[in-house]
Amino acid sequence: MKHFYFPLIIIFLLFACTEPSTEEKEDSTKKIEIKTEEVIVEANNIQFFVKKVGSGTPILVIHGGPGYSHNYFLPHLETLAQEFQFIFYDQRGCGKSSFPTDSAFKMEDYVADLSALVSVLKLDTINILAHSWGGLIALNYASTHVDKINKLVLSNSYAVNSTFHEQSLEKKNAKRSEQDTKEWVEVIMSNEYKSGNADAVKKAFVLNEKYNLAKPENYESVFSQMDFSVAAQKQMKLVEGLSERYLFNYTMESSLPGILTKTLIIAGDLDNIPFDATQILHDNLKNSEFVVIKNSCHYPFAENPDDFNSAFKKFFEH
Repeated sequence: MKHFYFPLIIIFLLFACTEPSTEEKEDSTKKIEIKTEEVIVEANNIQFFVKKVGSGTPILVIHGGPGYSHNYFLPHLETLAQEFQFIFYDQRGCGKSSFPTDSAFKMEDYVADLSALVSVLKLDTINILAHSWGGLIALNYASTHVDKINKLVLSNSYAVNSTFHEQSLEKKNAKRSEQDTKEWVEVIMSNEYKSGNADAVKKAFVLNEKYNLAKPENYESVFSQMDFSVAAQKQMKLVEGLSERYLFNYTMESSLPGILTKTLIIAGDLDNIPFDATQILHDNLKNSEFVVIKNSCHYPFAENPDDFNSAFKKFFEH
């Protein structure tokens, strides 16, 4: 009987080590289907485009800008969407949402929109993920709606005052190469750009915004879902022009101590927003945690998704 043990073991090991069949491989790498729903809802006299992605704990997402739409988040949040339901909306005049008849783009208008949307969507208490410019909207909302927010995630929120914001712009511009600066000026002065040519507008956007990335050469993958059509870019530039005056004359410090919402502050270690500005935000939000995502700049959910996702999930676990 002893003589049969060795061959049997060899046969067993051969079967055990056999590579999975093609069908098994395909099955293991099959992409999980993510539930998606799109609706138009009226709130505060605006027709808002709302997109729900995923299943689980609902998270209302406030995108950056001003002038962007929600789509630059996609598909970067798909992994998290297996555990959370992200409720995206395009801000007034942005993406697929309607333009206000009175052309009002003050901060109080954005906050009133958010308040009305929360009511229309029947969200009693909400969790919020706010990015960049969206962070200012979220903070202004939180300061006047203390009991409405359960948890708040501020990813690369704009700085706490206009002085720091100007420093952010200066830091980004200083990163731009001389060749890219020359090319950017040539593009924005060209007839193609002024007439709204999609290729020219995209080129101008990329030459500017790619320096908000730790690796500027990765811009195509980060901004893969952005709409660079003529209509979309004209709309973006118009909303940006009407909204950005707020950014050069604002301060948030005095209202921060009154925000007691449990908050996660996320920053990229290479972000152009001064670290001191984010530290002030953390120091003044008494119930906040501060996480720095390495090897990322202004878009950590796309640049280092593993670390971003880990920090996000840990925050909602307790």
